Amino acid sequence: MEDSKINTLLFSDAPGSQERHLIRKYDNPLFGAIKELTQTDIDNARQNDIDEYQSFLEDFNHLLKEVSILTGAVETEIILEMKERIDTLYERCVSFGVEQSEYKTALQKLHHTIMNAIRQAAKADSMVIKELEREQEVRKLHIELMEYKLVSDLLRSDSPIKDNELVPTLLSEDAEAVQVVMSLFEPKQQQAIRNEAKTLLERLAVNNLPEDVQKAYEAMISQKQ
Repeated sequence: MEDSKINTLLFSDAPGSQERHLIRKYDNPLFGAIKELTQTDIDNARQNDIDEYQSFLEDFNHLLKEVSILTGAVETEIILEMKERIDTLYERCVSFGVEQSEYKTALQKLHHTIMNAIRQAAKADSMVIKELEREQEVRKLHIELMEYKLVSDLLRSDSPIKDNELVPTLLSEDAEAVQVVMSLFEPKQQQAIRNEAKTLLERLAVNNLPEDVQKAYEAMISQKQ
């Protein structure tokens, strides 16, 4: 993987979740006083991202093998457990720096296969079928949102973005991503985020905001209910 040089530090051209957040924070006054970033910090984050990718491949191949040996009637509990693992693998897949079209397509096919099995088992229950259709609509929207790297980073169970870094992170992103993330929060939470952003910018005494920060802040405001 090629690197691009930022001052004396080398970052990946297609960073994973851990390294991506270091890039957000690097030389960014919105995050306040933070420990000076070193090349070792970057290399460690990059290695963590690589290790995660290797773990993903192992889990994917293990699941693929399990699905391939399924025969006859399979217990519903096993099918549902596989569905959950497929969805979790997809969420992990979209967070990687390099596009993983092959694995995303394969996971979508596996999900389709599992859903067909679930529908077949529930074909006599119209209420269950209706609930499955609703869940599929929710999943479709969830997958669309996860294509935004910021969303995938935030929704990880081990998100590199700490709670107190949410606002500076949002102000460091493009307006479209900010609007998408804001839509994930309830109105009261949205207002709290806007208030914190306003306070942060006032504390920094930024009279003439950089254009990208201004657009991010405006995107927050535009979500006002």
